[in-house]
Amino acid sequence: MPRRFRYPFDWRAVARSGRAGEPLRDDEVLDQLIERDRALEDHLSTLDGVAVDDIVQSQQSYGLSSAPGGSALASRADHLHGTPALGNTVVAGTTYGLAATAGTGLLPSRIDHAHGTPPPPPALGNTVTTAFNFGQFQTAGFSTFASRADHSHGSPFHGAANHVHPSVSVYRIGNIFCSNGVETSVVWNAQRHNTGGMWDGGGTLIAPIAGVYLIWCVNFWQVYPTGQRTHHIKVNGLTIIDDHQVLESVKAPSGSPGAPAGGWGIIGMSSARAWRCNAGDGITVTALQQNVDFFGLELDGSTGAAFGIEAGMTFLSAA
Repeated sequence: MPRRFRYPFDWRAVARSGRAGEPLRDDEVLDQLIERDRALEDHLSTLDGVAVDDIVQSQQSYGLSSAPGGSALASRADHLHGTPALGNTVVAGTTYGLAATAGTGLLPSRIDHAHGTPPPPPALGNTVTTAFNFGQFQTAGFSTFASRADHSHGSPFHGAANHVHPSVSVYRIGNIFCSNGVETSVVWNAQRHNTGGMWDGGGTLIAPIAGVYLIWCVNFWQVYPTGQRTHHIKVNGLTIIDDHQVLESVKAPSGSPGAPAGGWGIIGMSSARAWRCNAGDGITVTALQQNVDFFGLELDGSTGAAFGIEAGMTFLSAA
């Protein structure tokens, strides 16, 4: 009885079906060929009447599960399931502080994609705004440079051994001419001390912080027997907080304490007032002479730092 085979036909099985060590006889070869044809006919009969499907299962996304399928239709030999597409968008990474995320996109990234990076930080600066004075105002600043991590602004002097209140004392070297009937601003050109940056270098003393200050001034006039001499202490050029007026000059007689031989040829005026100032308020002094029977007199600053034309202010308290 010839051995039966199933399609697809296996010639190696045919060869093994012969007797060991003996070639197949011609009739045996013919039987095997007949059996091969019968197996092919059996296989072809199973395909008879099977329709071809025009629908294909898409595989254009990731994560699809495998399945044997249940369709009774055949697929065409040249069918394609497709493949997932590549993405055309990217999440920008051009700002600082972005949180990590796994994402929700369904498309893969291209191999040469880039997220970008934040812009470079500003260059490091080599300057700093000092904070040596009381009452400085805060400001956001305008610099395009970054501060170094170990920078320091400094601070006003403070401590048990060297606590210093804001204080300034200035004076005038040289005389100031005052025309008759004209209020004249007093301008100083030297200082004894200035612990709070309180002098603008001209005629204004500045309160660095809000609080109560002792404010004072001294002026010496050249002697003249008639007229009136006055000085004013003003806040911000408007508010007069103190003044002093003399109706005539009196020459100090010889032998007065501290007077030179022959007496002084000047007369002194002084004023002092405790006044509450706001931070940034400016203190000025003006001098005025009136009813003098000639064109004017001078404030006498010839003695320089010894005494003459001077002023000052000292912080007393914040109350």
